Amino acid sequence: MNRKDLSRSYTRREPEKPKEPEKRVLSPSQKNNIRLVFEEGEYRGCHRAPHEVHHINEDKTDDSYKNLIVLCGACHDDAHGKNPKKQKIPREKLYGIVKRRASNKEKRIKEILSKKSNPRKSNKNSDFPKLLEMPKPLDYTKLDLGLKGKFY
Repeated sequence: MNRKDLSRSYTRREPEKPKEPEKRVLSPSQKNNIRLVFEEGEYRGCHRAPHEVHHINEDKTDDSYKNLIVLCGACHDDAHGKNPKKQKIPREKLYGIVKRRASNKEKRIKEILSKKSNPRKSNKNSDFPKLLEMPKPLDYTKLDLGLKGKFY
């Protein structure tokens, strides 16, 4: 290496400004619960399982009911224009689907959005399946097996 190469590699850079954390209103558990409301994606007769809760206006901080639609992975890619033709699904079409949503699903999604949940704290009243919770340890001191006085 010559001197010019060394001087370039040791030039002083200004420290990068720390990025502000994203302001997210929708927690991962809320996203999961919204996905569970639907058996398949909401877009144009899609029969695949829903994987994504898509923000129609692409503003991740806008978690209003009218801005959220549940899509399968392929339709979600189409909504972002990640397809060979690079064409996005028109937002007006997605907003129209949300407008025509069944009232029972609308009620359920609004109920999920109204709940405040912190993803870092365990929420005992969440809709998360109870099967995944750890069972309480058994207290053997309070267990009565009818064996009192038979062992030394």
